[in-house]
Amino acid sequence: MQAGWIDMLYSGERYQDLVIFKDIPYEAVRGILERCPVCLIDADEILLSPKKESHSFYQLLDGKLTVHLHDVNSRPIATVQVGECVGELSVIDEKSATAYVKAVGQCRILEMRSDDLWELTHIDPRVAKNLLRIFSHRMRGNTVALTDSQLMQTVPDIIYRLDKNGNFIFLNDSVERLGYTQDELLGLHFENLILEEDLDKVSYARVVNRIRREQTIPVCSPGLFDERRAFNRKTTGLEVRLKRKAGPQTGAEIPDSNWEIIADVSCTGIRETIVDEGCDPFVGTVGIIRDITERKRLQAQVEEQKARMEAIFNTAVDAIIVIDEKGIIESMNQAASRIFGYPASDMLGHNISMLMPPPHRELHDSYLARYLATGHSTVLGSNREEVGVRRDGSHFPLEVSVSEVNLRGRVLFTAIVRDITERKNAERTIYFQANYDSLTKLPNRELFRRTLEQKLAEAKNKGKILALIFIDLDRFKWINDNMGHPAGDALLQESANRLKKKAGEENMVARLGGDEFTVLLAGEMDKETITGIARELLEQLNQPFMLLEQEVYISGSLGIAMYPQDATDTETLLKKADEAMYMSKNAGKNAYHFITGEHLIMEKKYVPATQR
Repeated sequence: MQAGWIDMLYSGERYQDLVIFKDIPYEAVRGILERCPVCLIDADEILLSPKKESHSFYQLLDGKLTVHLHDVNSRPIATVQVGECVGELSVIDEKSATAYVKAVGQCRILEMRSDDLWELTHIDPRVAKNLLRIFSHRMRGNTVALTDSQLMQTVPDIIYRLDKNGNFIFLNDSVERLGYTQDELLGLHFENLILEEDLDKVSYARVVNRIRREQTIPVCSPGLFDERRAFNRKTTGLEVRLKRKAGPQTGAEIPDSNWEIIADVSCTGIRETIVDEGCDPFVGTVGIIRDITERKRLQAQVEEQKARMEAIFNTAVDAIIVIDEKGIIESMNQAASRIFGYPASDMLGHNISMLMPPPHRELHDSYLARYLATGHSTVLGSNREEVGVRRDGSHFPLEVSVSEVNLRGRVLFTAIVRDITERKNAERTIYFQANYDSLTKLPNRELFRRTLEQKLAEAKNKGKILALIFIDLDRFKWINDNMGHPAGDALLQESANRLKKKAGEENMVARLGGDEFTVLLAGEMDKETITGIARELLEQLNQPFMLLEQEVYISGSLGIAMYPQDATDTETLLKKADEAMYMSKNAGKNAYHFITGEHLIMEKKYVPATQR
């Protein structure tokens, strides 16, 4: 056997689907498997036929086979799936194939000789047990004593026996539950009890005849009475619908809803040994019919209620996650998968801390243990805003509500989680629109005034100085009027970027409106530092601007007021800085002035309109 296929059989527990190797350690069978070939057969290739003897046991590893009756051109009567067995111990017949087994597409098949199979059963007794699951053993012994016993007449289930043709030869008294007497059914074929729609489930001959007559492929494989090979079959848990008899036996007409009985049928073929003749022919079938109508009705109600709850659970917009007292996720809805990006298989059985960022991820178990020990929690029963972690590692805001549930002595916690990313984005948008200039993205007049009041209060408490610079862009109106509003907007945006870059991250640059800007200097500084910053701001505004692919020059008029030298309150400080700015305007622009008179006037790089 190829090593790769040995690995495939035993890695990932794929071999569990191949019944003969179920629960058997790989090392126990390795030696035999390594000498067994894996055959490749192509589409439409015949694996077995009545014309070809086979002394091998085959198990389908990959692909699909079909079984045909008379020749390969007849319609398939059965399908062999992965893990099913064909060959010497075939599901087709007892000793050798009596039908054609043909590959639907390319198939991979494990081939074992009879002696290999024999050796396997001696290596590990579980092989024999698994073979019993695949091939029904013949039931031996006499059942007369069993059917005549008092037990058969008192059990609520219907006990029956069929002859080799499928006719009733024994029924216990429980058959009267269907409205029949024993005498009415004895000698009749089992099909007389089965609803027409379910007959294909029980009769092999019926299916074959219909195939021949209608040329249609059966929708199911017969499981109850197989006239050709029932002696080699054992059926359990076959669910069929039986007919009740209306009339005097039931005392009234049976409503349509009560006409059917849903039954669970089990049966096995019987063989009786004839010592003189040295054979053990098939003589019939013995089985049990259990009425499961009420159970199915209750089950349907439970399933309907469960489906309804699951529909509500899984269509909820918010994530619903249930964890145990150790924080392990026991259940979740589809919204949880959508919000966190994990499939259910990657969340169930894992600690809910996987959805949390540090440090909560590492501390969650201690939070939970402390609550269970003390009963004190700040989380239960309230809506909290937290941060979640998606599968891709991204963080997002969420709102979570946690409640405690005591269920059959167990403590569970249900968390309802809502992704509030859109809400937070909307809040940020509203806040930005209220506090920032949409064109330059700088703080607007309102945010600037609040910040100035706050910084003034801090300066008073700490005994520090504070400087306020008013800036008016010279020549902005000329550019806006002569080059158009797009050029004016571009000038404002670039001016804002230059001022912010030179002012530094620790200082605030704001746009008051139009072409007016302010710079609030609140760090450690003296008058010399303020003068240096004012000069650099002017130099930045003196650099050329590229507007609509044209090089343009402007300048600035700056006014500076200081706390506490020039003013000690907000309104006065603003007024003084504005007055100092107009001093620069009146001095010819491209200048800065302190309100106390110190100033710097720089040479312009453009020709003023009055000199043209």
